[in-house]
Amino acid sequence: MSAENYTLRNVNIERPSWINQNRIVDNAGCLQILELPFHFNRIYYMHGVPDGAERGFHAHKSLHQIFLMPKGSLSLELVTPTSSQVFELESGSPRALHVPPGYWRVLSKFSRDAIGLVLASEHYDKDDYIRSFDEYVNWYNEVMRHES
Repeated sequence: MSAENYTLRNVNIERPSWINQNRIVDNAGCLQILELPFHFNRIYYMHGVPDGAERGFHAHKSLHQIFLMPKGSLSLELVTPTSSQVFELESGSPRALHVPPGYWRVLSKFSRDAIGLVLASEHYDKDDYIRSFDEYVNWYNEVMRHES
């Protein structure tokens, strides 16, 4: 049996960051263990996404999320008014992606078999969503820039 070294101290809760999962591999298969930088109150998953479809197109004001792929793959673009970064998520990866509040997101390039799992810090709250990019830019410039 082998386990990869892992420490949660490397997670930056203010910026998107990869979280390494403990991975134990033996003749009975692979066990991946994820420790979170927050308590979660909601779990949801995406599947059956049609070829070429994109999802997301919103930001959260206070919600933290962990994205991982039990099966398949997808691309997750995180945008601010001044930057953009693309993260490739795929099943079997020893990493999950922590996305803190304040990032506009676009999910794309779903494989046909993709199952995207998301752990969310809060229960659903429609008021936490920003669904217009123009509104997001205004909110970001007012709120997020002053916090950094």
